[in-house]
Amino acid sequence: SPTTGGGGGGTGTQITSVNINQGAFLHLNQSQAITATATGGTGSLSMRVDLDGSQLLGWGSMNQNWFPNSSQLGSHTLTIRVRDANNDEDSQTLNIFVGYAPINQPN
Repeated sequence: SPTTGGGGGGTGTQITSVNINQGAFLHLNQSQAITATATGGTGSLSMRVDLDGSQLLGWGSMNQNWFPNSSQLGSHTLTIRVRDANNDEDSQTLNIFVGYAPINQPN
């Protein structure tokens, strides 16, 4: 469930959904869209994505793309953060795994 960070005293930015599920298996070298929706807040919303506590994708659109590379293989904590114009922020943290995509064998 989302957790509320400290913010700028807005009307309560709250993440209502993200497109990645808890425990998701993401494929190496394949683009992964990361999107969030949120309610409340003041003005426009922006999203940032952290991987294991470090910034992965900077503040920007509520729909961003990540291209996992070989240095990111394995288990990770993905944190999706959303904030409004007053810096009122909410976040959702997920455990994910980055691994190799299945190989399609010829018949």
